[in-house]
Amino acid sequence: MTMLDYLMADEDRAFRDEVRAFLTDELPPEFQRRTRRATSVFHDPAVTLPWQRLLHARGWAAPDWPVEYGGPGWSDLQRYIFASECAAARAPSLAPMGLKMVAPVIMHHGSDQQKAELLPRILSGEDYWCQGYSEPGAGSDLASLQLRAVADGDDYILNGSKIWTTHAHFANRMFCLVRTSSEGRRQAGITFLLLDMASAGISVVPIPTLAGEHEFNQIFFDDVRVPKNQRLGDENEGWSVAKHLLSFERGGRYAPGILAQLDDLREAALATGWIDGPGHTDRLAERAAAIAGLQAIELTGLATSDPIRPSALKILGTEEMQRLDALAIDMAAGIGARPLPDILEVAVPRYLNNRAATIFGGTNEIQRDIIASLAIEGAAAPFDPPEDDLAIFRETLARFFEQQAGKRTDAAWSDLVPPLALDAIGVPAELGGIGSGAREALIVASELGRAGLVLPWATHWVATRLKGEGGQLAPAAVTREAAIDLAPDDATRCWARAALAILDAAEISGLCRTMYEDAVQYARTRSQFGRPIADFQVLRHRLVDMHLAVKKAGALTDLATPLLADIGPGAPEFAEASARVAREAARTVGEGAVQIHGAMGLTDELRLARFFRRAMGLSHRWPGG
Repeated sequence: MTMLDYLMADEDRAFRDEVRAFLTDELPPEFQRRTRRATSVFHDPAVTLPWQRLLHARGWAAPDWPVEYGGPGWSDLQRYIFASECAAARAPSLAPMGLKMVAPVIMHHGSDQQKAELLPRILSGEDYWCQGYSEPGAGSDLASLQLRAVADGDDYILNGSKIWTTHAHFANRMFCLVRTSSEGRRQAGITFLLLDMASAGISVVPIPTLAGEHEFNQIFFDDVRVPKNQRLGDENEGWSVAKHLLSFERGGRYAPGILAQLDDLREAALATGWIDGPGHTDRLAERAAAIAGLQAIELTGLATSDPIRPSALKILGTEEMQRLDALAIDMAAGIGARPLPDILEVAVPRYLNNRAATIFGGTNEIQRDIIASLAIEGAAAPFDPPEDDLAIFRETLARFFEQQAGKRTDAAWSDLVPPLALDAIGVPAELGGIGSGAREALIVASELGRAGLVLPWATHWVATRLKGEGGQLAPAAVTREAAIDLAPDDATRCWARAALAILDAAEISGLCRTMYEDAVQYARTRSQFGRPIADFQVLRHRLVDMHLAVKKAGALTDLATPLLADIGPGAPEFAEASARVAREAARTVGEGAVQIHGAMGLTDELRLARFFRRAMGLSHRWPGG
C-alpha cells in the first residue's frame, strides 16, 4: 500500500478506479512517451492542449476550480488522487499559467464580465496564457518593475519590456504587472492588466535556455494599447492581486510528479544494471524517503491554510526535483550501453532546464526569507495541526512531561507512567488499555521526545499489542527483541519492526522540535556585532532548513496512524522512509542547533547535548540509520 492508500475511504478508492479507467482508455501512448521525454516542467502545447480538450470533455480540466466556474466538485483528497494517477500514467502536465495561476485571480478579483468572457476560454484551452512579471531590472525584487502604463482615455499605453516569459511564443494572452504611478511606496503604483498578445506594438524575442531550447522570451512593448476594462482589480492595487497569484505559483502538488520521475529512474536502474553498483540502491532509497517526507507535508496539509506551506513546498519540491535530475545525470554517465531509457536520454537537458525551478516563482532564497519572517520572527512555529481534536491530550502530556523533565535527567517508569496511565494509552480495552488509538500512541512518543524523557514506552506498547489473549499489559522492561519475538508469524513480526521504527521516528521528531525551538530562542536573544544573530540571513536560512526537517519528520509519522492501528503485514517501505527522514532531521536539526549555539553548543551544560545524543542514537537503529 502507498501512503495515499492509507487515507482513502471506499468512495475515494472508487474514484481512483474511475480515474485509472479513464486514463487507460483516453490517454494516447504518444502523449505518455512525450511526457517521459519532456525536458522541462512546461510541456509542449502540441501535447498539452489536445490533452486538455479531452479532460475538458470529461469535466476534469480544472480540478481545483469551484463547481460554479466549471470545476468537478472534488474533495481535497480526490484532487490529490487525480494528480497522483495522472502522474503515474505519465499524462502531460497542463500549462499552469491559465488554469492554475490567472484563473483563480480572475475568480477573486475579476468583474462579472471578465469572468464570463475569460474563464470558459481558459477552461477549454482556447486561450493560452503567459506571465508578464519579471523585467531586466526587476526579478526577485519585483516591486522595482518599470514597464510604464500611461492612461489615455479608455486605454493604457504600455512602453518597456518583460523578460523570462515562458511560452510567450505560444501564448495569445498575457497577465501583466505594469507601473501606473511612481508616487509613494513602490508597491502602491503597480496595476494588474490582462492583454492580447496580438496587440500592435508587441514583439517576442526568444532567449535560448542552458539546454539550447526555446522556452523563455523577452517581450518588448512599443506604444501598446490595452483597454482599461482589461484591468484586474483597481488601478495601483495590482500588488495585492499579484501576491494572491504567487501563492498558487509556489504551492501545489509536487510529490506526484517527482514520484513518477523516481519510478522511471528505478526502472532505468534495473534495466541497465546500474542498480548493482556500490551504494546505488541506497541512493534511490534516500530519494524515496525524501519524497515521502514531501508528500507527507502535502497530504497532512490538504485542508489547512498554513501561511508557511506554499513557500515550504516550493523549496522542498523544486530542490528534490533537482536532486533527481542530478541522480539521472550520474546514472547516464555510468552506463555505457546505448540506447538509454527515455529518462536518461533526456537527463542532460532536463538537468539544465530545471535549474530554473529554484528561481521562478520567487527564488528559493526568497522563500526561505518568507518562512524566516513567519517562523522565526513570529510566534512559535506551528508544528501541531491547527484544528487538532487531541489538542487537550497533547497539551496535558506536554505539561506533565515538562514538569518531570525539570526534576531529573533520567526518567523513572514508576514516576511517569501511573499518574497518566501511560502504559494503557493507545492500547485497546480488551488488552487492558483505556481504548485510545494509535494516534495517541504517536503523540506520546513525540511528547516524550519533546521533553527529552527516555522510557521503554514504545517497546511496551508494541509488546502489549502483540500479547493478544488475556487482556494483560506487557511488563515495563520488555526489550525490543523480546517485543518482536511475541509476534506469532512473519507478517506480524514485520508489523512489529515497522511500528517500533515509526514510534522511534516520532520520538526523534519531538527531540528535533525542541532543539529547533531552543535554537530559535537563542538566535533571537544572542547578540553579536550589535544585533541578534537571528538577523543574519545565513543563520535565518539554516533555521528554516531545520524547520523544514522537523516538519517532514513530524508529517510522515503523523500519517502512520493506520499502520499502527491494525496489526497486519505492515509497510516496511513506509517504516524505512520514516527512519531515513528522522535520521536526516536528527542531523540537520542537531548539527544546526550546535552551530547556532556556538561554543555553548559544544558543552554538556545545555539540554541540547542530551537531546542531540538521543536523537542520533535512535536514528541509527533502523535501515537507513
